[in-house]
Amino acid sequence: MNDDYSDVERRRHKRVPVNFILRYRIQKPLEVVIRIGNMEVNAVMIDLSEGGMAIITDYDIPSGTELTLKFTLVNTYTQDQSQRNKVVEALGRVAYIMPMDKDNRLGISFTEISKHNVSTILEFINLAPKPAPNSNI
Repeated sequence: MNDDYSDVERRRHKRVPVNFILRYRIQKPLEVVIRIGNMEVNAVMIDLSEGGMAIITDYDIPSGTELTLKFTLVNTYTQDQSQRNKVVEALGRVAYIMPMDKDNRLGISFTEISKHNVSTILEFINLAPKPAPNSNI
């Protein structure tokens, strides 16, 4: 079976590359061996869409785990200074985990997010510069 999807776009929503710090807390752990409790963990968000995000973390969070997400979206692309920094909060579920060298890449689908926060993300995506064709970002 060939699992190479490198040339196939399976996402429903457009994503843009980002590099933000994200703080998350496990909302409903599923099959978590180590009890993390209410501890907040920092992670780096590497892409974002209206439907979810990908993050890099050093924790091994299993697929299906529900997370409380909170991050500040810094929109340097807008001309309106009062609209540059917006806090976004959402609930999400880990869709996949991909082990890397020392960290894990988690794909997270939003399960609960306000219309206002979706609009904030869409505004950011629509104002962000488009990556060059064939770029590996």
